[in-house]
Amino acid sequence: MADRILFHAGFHKSGTTALQYCFNKNRKALKLNGINYLVTTGRAHHRPAWSLTERIWGWKEQGGEEIPARVWVDFAARVRKSSGTLLISSEFFSEANADQVVKVKRDLGSAPTEVVFTVRPFVKVLASSYQQFLKYGIKLRYEQWLEEMFHNRQNSRHTPTFWQRAAVSEVVTRWTDVFGASNISVLLADEEKPHFIFDEFTRLLGLSEGFLQPSEVGGNRSMTADEVELLWRVNNRFDRNRGWDEYRAMIREGYVDYLADETQALPGSARLLTPKWAIDEAKKIQELDLSRLKHLGVKISGDERGFGSPFVPEGSNAPILKIDLDRVAQILVSYDLQAIERFPLRILIQELKRRIRRYVRRKRKGVI
Repeated sequence: MADRILFHAGFHKSGTTALQYCFNKNRKALKLNGINYLVTTGRAHHRPAWSLTERIWGWKEQGGEEIPARVWVDFAARVRKSSGTLLISSEFFSEANADQVVKVKRDLGSAPTEVVFTVRPFVKVLASSYQQFLKYGIKLRYEQWLEEMFHNRQNSRHTPTFWQRAAVSEVVTRWTDVFGASNISVLLADEEKPHFIFDEFTRLLGLSEGFLQPSEVGGNRSMTADEVELLWRVNNRFDRNRGWDEYRAMIREGYVDYLADETQALPGSARLLTPKWAIDEAKKIQELDLSRLKHLGVKISGDERGFGSPFVPEGSNAPILKIDLDRVAQILVSYDLQAIERFPLRILIQELKRRIRRYVRRKRKGVI
């Protein structure tokens, strides 16, 4: 049985990708320090989280993947059998409902568990969340999406999971009700201090100062305004009948991931702007969330003053009619043989069968 579990359960767009990149990169070094970051598909523990929350990965009606319940069951069993300190991380755990949070506590066993949330100011979550949903293929402009999120919250057709993951105090309350306030830590992420959450996890894991460090790449950086425009145009031209598998392999995990993880923004690139009305609405929600977190009695770390007054590029987005050719060139060279690895096995088997049949037909005709 594990001596202790540090369970990083959220939130989206709060530096989680950079943290998970760091955890994965330092997996062996962590192991030498008695910390086990369990190996699963990818850098984070997303698949167990999707399995627990019964979340479909991708487009529900067009090739989206439903993760079997056994994925979470098997993952939890591995946790119970492990020793030392267990480090678990996926922001998708923040989407768990009350019953699913109870299931987490029950299935992980009796090891002392501390649940950690990294939280970014809500006003800064808007643009980055829109970009994340854009990577799922939505076809709305940023301003249209904001209108729907704030003014049609209960009936959103395009991104219904947004408020599941963005209602910070509601999510933390669900976990506090099960694990207790003394076992919940909330880290207020600060872009002015990018080392802060790394330093806090270093402290929580009992590691030496500076053990965990952010990388220049692998952090899923925000897209620039022209990159957003390009992806929006791709989404509106991409025929969804081609299916999620093709979109994921070629677009989401193809050129988009290459740009976000492997390249820096071009100098002088414009950023996506958020209209003032949305900023004002977000600040009200942000203030209310922080007040409720304090009332819950959970452990809060970070600069509350900076958290309450972050800088957000404000204004209306001007139409973009030209894309830098260097950026287009980067996109064209981003595709490699890893695109094949991203396709599901069933697709590869279908293609193999098709090639074999074609080979047999051509051989019979004496073409080869």
